[in-house]
Amino acid sequence: MAAMIGTLALLAVVCSVSVALSPAHLFFAARVREYSIVDGGDRYINITIVANNTSKHARVKYRSMKTEVWLTDAQWVPVDFDNYTTSVGFADLGWQPPANSTRLSAKKMIPPEGTYELPRDNCKDSGGNDQCTKNNSSSKEHTVVIKTQVQFRYGPVPTRLYSILVTCPSVAISESDYDDSIYSINDFCSW
Repeated sequence: MAAMIGTLALLAVVCSVSVALSPAHLFFAARVREYSIVDGGDRYINITIVANNTSKHARVKYRSMKTEVWLTDAQWVPVDFDNYTTSVGFADLGWQPPANSTRLSAKKMIPPEGTYELPRDNCKDSGGNDQCTKNNSSSKEHTVVIKTQVQFRYGPVPTRLYSILVTCPSVAISESDYDDSIYSINDFCSW
């Protein structure tokens, strides 16, 4: 009987520790602004990523963060917050406290078309139809893909690294005759 009570007590301790050390819940949002400084000149994007740690106990450290901003279904722009010298605050982030948000921003020139495009062979659907011409450039909605590695810390105890892949479909929110900027908001990221 004592062995069974000891086993139940050990099981309760193991369950409590595993629940306490499970990964915290993170939510991501993205803002993209596409613009050009001069008509017909170079095009740029400003991207802001907001990472929200909703845990009440765990701190989080972002070890790596890379994003892809999809301008069309075939053309994308990589933004590497790890090595991007003008990103705001990535190198100095430290441990994000519980119930806190972190904001990262970067500006990147959009390379000429063809630099980061899917190969034309990847544009064929199962029927052999060209899908690359069916892009979302007319609506100017940008899809953002976030690839990040995070580590959590509960008190002095760090967890292992977790790889997270998040897709943020966007909704265009503004396009004005007086402003050549295109804004998109990506608040419904899923992983």
